[in-house]
Amino acid sequence: MFVSTDNEASVNNEHLEEDDIIFIGPSMALASQELRSNEAPTPAPHPHPHKNTAEGSLNVRSIILHIAGDALGSVGVILSGLIIWFAQSPARYCADPVLSIVITILIMCSAVPLGSVFFLALFFFFG
Repeated sequence: MFVSTDNEASVNNEHLEEDDIIFIGPSMALASQELRSNEAPTPAPHPHPHKNTAEGSLNVRSIILHIAGDALGSVGVILSGLIIWFAQSPARYCADPVLSIVITILIMCSAVPLGSVFFLALFFFFG
């Protein structure tokens, strides 16, 4: 295995073998050692307990809401495009704004309770 921290060795590939690895710094060396080991890395013990609640953490709920909002937006664009494409009525062009408003209301109905939990947590943390 070839270990180097200088730029010269990474630019000049003539003396490197296929199995050789170039480490740019200590963090790369540690990451490579973890990947090459057959054992899964074990988390370091820490003193605080973790609660496994059915609701999940605020971060996970926010991520799920974000992904659901993006998915709903994409479905709304596809539906409004299909309505505009296939409908013959002059009112077909209202499909895009109507679907956008409906999707916005659905997202807001989920985001407002999530935001209130967040602000209550901040209030109790700093208050």
